[in-house]
Parts: sequence; structure tokens; C-alpha cells
Amino acid sequence: MSATDLDGTLLAPGGVLTPGDRETLERLVRERGLLLTYATARSLRHSAPVVGTEIWRLPVIVHNGAFSVDPRSGRPLRTHLIAPEAVAAPIAASTRQGLSPAVFA
Repeated sequence: MSATDLDGTLLAPGGVLTPGDRETLERLVRERGLLLTYATARSLRHSAPVVGTEIWRLPVIVHNGAFSVDPRSGRPLRTHLIAPEAVAAPIAASTRQGLSPAVFA
């Protein structure tokens, strides 16, 4: 099994999967039985158009680890959300300072 990051690792500059890299991955999966997945800060909506869905048979990890998703159906398999109590104090402190915090994943 192999797992990779996308941006700055698997993807070429410009955030693209080159045709040669795509062909190599497809061949490794098809001919050698490589079990391959990726983890990314991107959502599935923004990663799937770049890397496709054909070669990814294992769940992929998206949103900085917040979700494990079936790459073909898009169905969430597991969620790993931040507990509300873990962010309550930082949000309150930010609000007292006149800031509008944004919390995701």
C-alpha cells in the first residue's frame, strides 16, 4: 500500500497530474496490484477533477484529514471533526478581540 499527498508531492507545478505520471500510476495499480490512496487538504470536489477517480480503489483522505471518502461514489466513510469544546475558548478569545474567526475541518 502506498499513500501520497497531492500538492507539492504527486502533482506537478501548477497542481496537475502529468499524463506520464497518470499512466505510471494506472500501470502500477493495474499490473502490479498497487494499493494506492492519497491525503490532501483539498475536498474531493477539488481533488477528483485533478487526479481522476479510476485508479483510486481505497478511501481517500480529504479536508486535512476531516473525512475519509469513497473516491468513486463521493460517500463519506468516516469523519474526524474538531470537537466543539476544543475550539470554544479560541473562538471566544478571538471574538473578544473583535475578530471573526473561521473554523473548518
